[in-house]
Amino acid sequence: MANRIFGLGSKVFARRTKSFSNAVQFATLLFVIAAAIGYIVLWRDGVDSSRAIAATLLQPAKAALALLLLAFAFPDAFGRSKLQFPLNITQPLLFCFLTYCFKRLEGSDATGYTNLEAPGNGSLLWLDPKFLAIVAGAQIAFLSASIGLGKTKHL
Repeated sequence: MANRIFGLGSKVFARRTKSFSNAVQFATLLFVIAAAIGYIVLWRDGVDSSRAIAATLLQPAKAALALLLLAFAFPDAFGRSKLQFPLNITQPLLFCFLTYCFKRLEGSDATGYTNLEAPGNGSLLWLDPKFLAIVAGAQIAFLSASIGLGKTKHL
């Protein structure tokens, strides 16, 4: 029924559905890793404001939703069957790029400058290249480890 609504053949519809399913898994996993690292940094800095925590977690949530929209528009970019080599690198880099872009677009005022000295503003973490490199590195390491674990055979 749904394939007739979208005007797609059954094979094309199945492929797009599988790609979107992969994208949902990628986006969820990448969000959880980024949110955990962001929360750990806030906890380390002593920020306990629920507003600051929500502002920090909002940026990776936006990037995860953008990944899902991209998967709907370009299903072949997210793989057809399972997590493979280039996806474990490109997806975290795309996720961090989207997170940075959303924060950059949101965080500047009319002059184009962002106040990086605002105390307790955890959402500004997403503008720090070192922090984004740590997040991307953790995401790449986690996805690469899951590829390695997927290739092991259990007796």
